[in-house]
Amino acid sequence: MCAGEAASAASHLSLLRPESYECANCGGHFEARNRPTPYCTLQCGAEAKTVRYARKARTEHGDELPEAIRSALHRQVVHALTECHWDKWSGEPEPGPVTAPEVEPLADHVDALIPDADVFARRANGMKVRVLAGAELRPCDVQEWDSIWREWVNEHAR
Repeated sequence: MCAGEAASAASHLSLLRPESYECANCGGHFEARNRPTPYCTLQCGAEAKTVRYARKARTEHGDELPEAIRSALHRQVVHALTECHWDKWSGEPEPGPVTAPEVEPLADHVDALIPDADVFARRANGMKVRVLAGAELRPCDVQEWDSIWREWVNEHAR
C-alpha cells in the first residue's frame, strides 16, 4: 500500500462512528447516537456538572459556603437527583440502554448502610463522596472538563 492509499484508509477510518461510548459519570456503556457525548443520560450530565460546581465552590470558599452558593448548589443537587429525565421535546435523542460497568466506579466509596434499592440515596452519597474527595474520582470531575471532554470521549469510544 502506498502512502496515499494509507492516508486515504486512515481518513476513511476516522469517519467511522464507534458503536458505543463510556459514560464519564457512571462508567456505563451506551449506544452511540447522533453525536458524541460524555454522558449516557441527562441525569449523569447534571450530576457531573453539580459535582464540578460544588468542588469549585469548596476550593474557593472552603466549608463555609456563602448562602447564595449554598442555595444554588441545593437546587442543582435536587435537579440532578430528581428532576432530570429525558424530555421528548428537548431535541435530544432518547437515551438507549446503558450497560452497567463491570466494577462500580465508586465501589471503594460505597456506604454499606445504604440499601442497593435506594437509588436516590446511593446517587446522593456518590455525589457527596466525589465533592469531598481530595482528588477527582471520575474523569468528569476535573474543572477543565468543558475543554477536554471531546478528547476523552474519543479515547473511550468502542
